[in-house]
Amino acid sequence: MYRRQIAANGGLVTLRRGSGADAPEVTCKARITGYAPQEMVGDVLQGDSKVIFLAEDLGAFPLPIRTRSTDAIWSDGRKMTVQAVDDQTRRVAGELIAYELRVRG
Repeated sequence: MYRRQIAANGGLVTLRRGSGADAPEVTCKARITGYAPQEMVGDVLQGDSKVIFLAEDLGAFPLPIRTRSTDAIWSDGRKMTVQAVDDQTRRVAGELIAYELRVRG
């Protein structure tokens, strides 16, 4: 189900750690959406976005995904820093199917 949704509604993004020439990165399909007004609570700010991608698409990217430091999503030439990582909501029978990131930028 997730694979079909991302294939139909997603676009290519790059998850990258750091900025050096040898910085690890992975490019995969992801779905990027904004937050609804009722979701604008806590640390969520206007302009933040959700990025959902399949866990299996990370390949050899070094886990865990880091927040508020060096990990960022690049989409259409735009850099969005990872603010939060949700690796619990999109589990099925305990197996991680997809990550949901809150990004800013």
